[in-house]
Amino acid sequence: MVVRVYQDGIALTPLRREPWMDEGACINKDPEIFFPTKVRQTGEAKKVCSTCDVRLKCLAWIMATERDADKRYGTYGGMDPVERKELFQKIKRLKEKDNG
Repeated sequence: MVVRVYQDGIALTPLRREPWMDEGACINKDPEIFFPTKVRQTGEAKKVCSTCDVRLKCLAWIMATERDADKRYGTYGGMDPVERKELFQKIKRLKEKDNG
């Protein structure tokens, strides 16, 4: 599953392939679970992620590789695009506060 990112029905290759990706609980699951047509239909994906040993690595990877907040898509590390956007904003605010 993690070798494909679906955006507008087009399969894209991730920016880089990481060794831990083969250990994901999602590896043999249908990609449609993680890339639904409606953003907030993520319950099944989140259940899979909740059992995954590499969930935090997955979340860290997508947070580091997702550059455009308006183009976030799919469930990674147990978080949907809206949740990742909120997390990214929180991190940004904390960094700004620390740099005062």
